[in-house]
Amino acid sequence: MMQIARDRGIPVVGYHLDIWWGLQRQTQVDTEPFFQTDLLITADGGHDDLWAEHAVNHVWFPPAVSAREADFGTPREEMRSKLAFVGSWQGGYHEEHQHRHELVSFLKKHYRGICEFWPKRGEHAVRGQALRDLYASVDIAIGDSAFAGSGPGRYCSDRIPETIGRGGFLLHPRVQGVTDGSTWNGGPLWADGESLVCWDAGDWDALGAKIEWALSNPVDRRRIAEAGALITREHHTYDRRMNQLVDLLLETRMLK
Repeated sequence: MMQIARDRGIPVVGYHLDIWWGLQRQTQVDTEPFFQTDLLITADGGHDDLWAEHAVNHVWFPPAVSAREADFGTPREEMRSKLAFVGSWQGGYHEEHQHRHELVSFLKKHYRGICEFWPKRGEHAVRGQALRDLYASVDIAIGDSAFAGSGPGRYCSDRIPETIGRGGFLLHPRVQGVTDGSTWNGGPLWADGESLVCWDAGDWDALGAKIEWALSNPVDRRRIAEAGALITREHHTYDRRMNQLVDLLLETRMLK
């Protein structure tokens, strides 16, 4: 397929939200056709040297949220809780990132009575209107991304825009180049204390202090969540990302 496209002058672009370097599956970079596209876009901007070493024409695009999903939900009593973790929490996450397992254990141990985990056992991932309603029903969403705090930075899962874009208040480990007020492609990314609140990965005392602060300061919590939603909806939707991709293809003369 790629050869036919090239013969016809059609650029082939791969686009993915996950990270490969540092995981067992990184060998796929040299074996899977996906990584042999004319241009590869991923949310992993911390391994420029490795992408170049393996001859991958890679460009970093931070994750985003669908513009149609970036809206406030309706609080639902059956989803109500003070804390919530939404994502992989039942033991099937990458073994290379032990922080996820430690985070889940910490929340279960110290916040058992007020923290809910989604999806519930035996249920599918929470999506669409249900996810918007979930973030409208909880006070604090606790997040995590692979290698947050231990990698080279510039990688986060789409949990950040997916949560914040729906108006959720998010606690997330610091990520260099993502949560420190950095900019990308002329627009702001996310900033600790302004669009979300961060702690240093692995510092459980710090996380506990951030949770207690957030629970005690609902006005500041809402201000941060609303500011984060505004930034995300303006700068980090997939409509905007696709326009940015077309601009890049034109700039590099892959499209004419």
